[in-house]
Amino acid sequence: MIILLGMLVKRVTTTKPYTIHELYEAVKDSFFSAGTPSLTKDLFMRTIITFPALDRHNQVWITRAQFKRKCTKWFIMKRRRAVTSIGGYLAYLLLRSGRNTIFSDNAKDTKRLVNATVIDFDRLKL
Repeated sequence: MIILLGMLVKRVTTTKPYTIHELYEAVKDSFFSAGTPSLTKDLFMRTIITFPALDRHNQVWITRAQFKRKCTKWFIMKRRRAVTSIGGYLAYLLLRSGRNTIFSDNAKDTKRLVNATVIDFDRLKL
């Protein structure tokens, strides 16, 4: 478990290597406490698995933990909502609130959802 600047990261492993698309196909119809997973491309053109955002600062993601096309190590993390365009990123920078969002109720709920998602992911025995 890694906690850095309000970001919570937990590592999970699968028994066989998956690409992000194959992992999404394996989990898309499964129950997760964080909601229904979806495949998203972020600003840096990485493909990630995201769950519904609680607000613009709090969302659960699943990403690769290795720099390989097919990997067995994955991160389940609390991140800000996935920004999918440069315009969206600029709007995020300009409109983000000045208040501290690391200790908000949604941040605490997202951390709880990360832990629950790890349990749900392990239950699938992929």
